[in-house]
Amino acid sequence: MSRLDRRDFLQIAGGAAAVGALPLAAAAPAAASEGGPAASRNAHGGRAGRGGAPKDDAPRTAVSTSWTENWESGFITGNGNLGAVLYGRPEAPTVLVNHNRLYTSQYPPEQRTIAETAAYLPQIRQMIQEQGYTAMLDWSFAQSTAHGLAPDESIDYHPGLFLTGALTGADQATGYQRTENFETGEVTTTWQGSAGTFTTRAFASRPDNVVVYTVEGPGRGALDAVFTLGPVGTGLITPGPAHGTDWIGFHNLYAPGNGGYDGVIRVATTGGTATTDDTTITV
Repeated sequence: MSRLDRRDFLQIAGGAAAVGALPLAAAAPAAASEGGPAASRNAHGGRAGRGGAPKDDAPRTAVSTSWTENWESGFITGNGNLGAVLYGRPEAPTVLVNHNRLYTSQYPPEQRTIAETAAYLPQIRQMIQEQGYTAMLDWSFAQSTAHGLAPDESIDYHPGLFLTGALTGADQATGYQRTENFETGEVTTTWQGSAGTFTTRAFASRPDNVVVYTVEGPGRGALDAVFTLGPVGTGLITPGPAHGTDWIGFHNLYAPGNGGYDGVIRVATTGGTATTDDTTITV
């Protein structure tokens, strides 16, 4: 059973992701280390904080001047259903996408067990008040195991997808800055690479239920990049990659009878071209 970990961390934030627009839809309902605040300290020692002294007419922001390869220190955008974490080296940015219904089990529905624990609700409430949530979670899990939950049954919250870029000329980064506007949820990253100035932006649309992720290179025709869909990291999912003229995606399946989920990444270029195969977009 899940504890207070990545599931709670990302659900609080909301979220989403894409190279143009990326809807991630759960076909059926389906948790990794403790995640501290996303905008705190990253792997290279940088500290994120509020963007200067608050002003009445200035947006509330968080700013980091050092990049990180750890998702726990990435910046988050979201819309309440989809959650996206932005992190990675400047020349290899990663977008991790989650959805609040992505759970998987190793058992088909007919083999799953349901613990009969409704009668313990008064004790659970009292324990929260007197001993706190940690003690309550341990006790309630023990009661679930004793009253019908299979001891080896695992129901895991998992990432929806990982999209990683390889940006030519974006290495040797200087002047790096990642900013999140808390009023709009937009995350903007800028830096000077070996080829010039690069900028990425990401936000989650609530009306369209997608994330838009844009990448700008140093001048007209200067963006040369490959974006790759990586594995979600669990053997409980059977991947089904797919692609079209301007999109890549997948139809991922859980154990028989448990459903699955679909994801699509659509690319739109300005003054350039893009080609696709099952797992990559080349711009």
